[in-house]
This record gives sequence, structure tokens and C-alpha cells, in this order.
Amino acid sequence: MNLAKKLVSVAAGVALVAGASLAAAPASQAKVNLKASSTIISFKKDLITGLETQGIKVSVKAPATWNSSKAEVRFPITKVTDDAISHAGSIIFTKGETVIEIANPTIVTPTPSSEFFVTATTALGPETPLMVLKRLKPNEQCKVSKKGKKWLKTTTTRVQAAVHLTSDPTVIGALQGLLSPAFTADLGLGQGRVTLVDSMNSKKKQKC
Repeated sequence: MNLAKKLVSVAAGVALVAGASLAAAPASQAKVNLKASSTIISFKKDLITGLETQGIKVSVKAPATWNSSKAEVRFPITKVTDDAISHAGSIIFTKGETVIEIANPTIVTPTPSSEFFVTATTALGPETPLMVLKRLKPNEQCKVSKKGKKWLKTTTTRVQAAVHLTSDPTVIGALQGLLSPAFTADLGLGQGRVTLVDSMNSKKKQKC
């Protein structure tokens, strides 16, 4: 099963079975459009404001982007497998001379699970458990169009989720000790949206 189908299946809380759509297409024909795919985390504005009052600055390292008015970070997706979504870029928390960089986050999609887990490279290691995506809400849209003599089928999969901080005691202890006691286990950070765009070319018209 391709990951887009798995996202919808897991998020909907149903059995992980391949349906129609892209899962029925040979892997060599369907591929993820990485330029159109991304993950966005919209932090609670009062959380960011609270950090700023404690002297904690939030910034990012390209190719991640930061919208300060929306307290929103966007990570481009660089690779998609059946079990993970990889991203590029970093979000950085700075307090005085203390710098906490969270680089190249990866969404891990275990089976079976109604939650996704986010790891990243930090000073604690390359696969530091950082966040959990909960209460997943999927949406899938399909479009078929003709380009010359071929048909192009595009499927856009979006999954909304509540973003929570990890409960891992090592990570929580490090964040509290270096930055702020506000970083508590399972802290609600805001909302996330994963967008995957898959496309497939075919000589025959495809069905959504």
C-alpha cells in the first residue's frame, strides 16, 4: 500500500486495505510530486507569545519557512516511503547563548496506530522523539485531466492533526532544563497539516 492510502486509512480508523485510486496503480507509474507536498505546523499563538516573554526566540533554517504572523512553520517533504515522510529544514529555539535546533523531522507511520510520531535530529541524537500527531482527520481529492495523448491523474491527500509534544522524559527534561518549564509532557502545541500530491500518467483514462 502506498503511503497516501495508508494516511487516509489510518486517519479514518479503518482497516489498512488497499482501495482503488493510486493504490491500484503500479508503483512505477504513480509518484509523489515533492514540489507540491509539504507539512505545516501552526503553533498556538499564546504558546509562542509565552516563549517570547521568557526570552525564547523561534526561527527556522531553510528550506523550512516561518510565518511569524501565523506562528506557522512549513517543512518541504523530501522523501516518502511506505512507513515514513522525510522533511528538510530546521526549527530553532534560542535563549541567550542556548540554541536548540530541531532538524529534518520525519513522520513515522507505525501499523496499526491511530497516531503518527515525529522524530528529528537534535543534540540528543539523529532520531530524537519529539512530537505526536493525534486526532487525525483525512481528506482526499482526485482529479483526472488530459495532457496531449495521455491522461494525468492527480490525487491530493491532506491529513489534519493535533500536534503534541512527546512524553519522552529525556527530551522533556532537556527542553525544561535548557529553555523553559513550559515544555511539559504531551503539551498541545497546535495543529498540523500533511499534504501529499501523487500523480500518474496513462494512455487510458483513469478513474478516481
